[in-house]
Amino acid sequence: MRKVYLVPQEFEENINDIGVKITNIDSTAGYVEIDNSHYINYSFDGITWESTYEWITIDGVSKLCIPTQLQSGQSVYLKAASSYTDVGYTNAYINPQFKFNIEGDIVYLYEPNGIWDYTKTYKRHFICGNKVVDASKLILSLENLNNLNVIDSSYYGYYASFKDCTELIKPPKIKAKVLASRCFQEMFSGCTSLTRAPQLSATTLAPYCYYQMFKNCSALTTPPVLPATTLAAYCYYQMFNNCTALATAPQLPATTLASHCYEWMFSYCSSLATTPNLPATTLATYCYRGIFSSCKALTAAPSLPATILADHCYYEMFKNCSALIELPELPATTLVNNCYESMFYGCSSICINTYQTAEFNNIWRIPMTDTGVTASNALKNMLYMINASAVPSFPGVTPEINTAYYTSNTIK
Repeated sequence: MRKVYLVPQEFEENINDIGVKITNIDSTAGYVEIDNSHYINYSFDGITWESTYEWITIDGVSKLCIPTQLQSGQSVYLKAASSYTDVGYTNAYINPQFKFNIEGDIVYLYEPNGIWDYTKTYKRHFICGNKVVDASKLILSLENLNNLNVIDSSYYGYYASFKDCTELIKPPKIKAKVLASRCFQEMFSGCTSLTRAPQLSATTLAPYCYYQMFKNCSALTTPPVLPATTLAAYCYYQMFNNCTALATAPQLPATTLASHCYEWMFSYCSSLATTPNLPATTLATYCYRGIFSSCKALTAAPSLPATILADHCYYEMFKNCSALIELPELPATTLVNNCYESMFYGCSSICINTYQTAEFNNIWRIPMTDTGVTASNALKNMLYMINASAVPSFPGVTPEINTAYYTSNTIK
């Protein structure tokens, strides 16, 4: 009997209930390497299941493979040999030696009946071979990722499951709503053909959960919606680092931040021209550090409404944003350690003068109104390597608090 999936319609399309299905879409035949093969059986018809593997030498390297080559257009089904038991950390590494599509429910690599057992803690780590092209019919159906908690210093949840899959065009469906530490860390890092990210529906995050998830996805143009309002330490750290085709960032609705939560999130996104709104009023240490660093297409900064700061909160926030011409107002009156340090470092389109002229006639001041109180290194190198040569009297790389300066730039 076909399983019933209580999931949105997008997950229902052509789901097979036999196992994880691999299809050779290459022009030539090839072997399917399976690491830890004694935990995985295979079938060519979905009826007869086999467990015999052979060591095959491929490009001078001996690999444990299904002994029969998969022909172009042919498919093979994979599923766990038996119900999962705690045998310590194992890989479920599926590495076809040809371009392939993958589909089905990931649960079959853990439970042969295709049903998660939420009383178990699974310690089997899924890794997909780097020649995968279409994974859009693969479902990562586990909703609570505390159930997929690899006890190991390097592997967690779906850590790096599709890392460096440079052929991947269509990612899998992700159902997770309850996240665990590092669960999606580096999951799609280096997927240079991926243009559209999968849906991410969790509203409460876990430490490091999306850490470098799409790093170096140089073709990515459509990021996921990020609905989370409860953040955790390092949750979005470098999530889109070096996504050089990304022009518009997803919205970030959280109003209370966590330490390092957005650190380097969009750094080196050289096409990013539109920032998300940043409504947060409760900041945390290093929360915005380098979030837009080296976004060289960025011309306007978002509004920064917070009046209570945290140590290093805006550190290097716009570092090397060489096209930035619209500056944010900075309303906080009580500064904290290193809060604005190197904030506009290398922003070579910013011009700040010590006195007003016809050209430099917009007031820029920290704080914008009222009297402020400074702290250790709060303004250190804030204006380092801005366009000092374009102004009659440059105030220096470290501005003074409660001092009016004048700029030709727009103040937002």
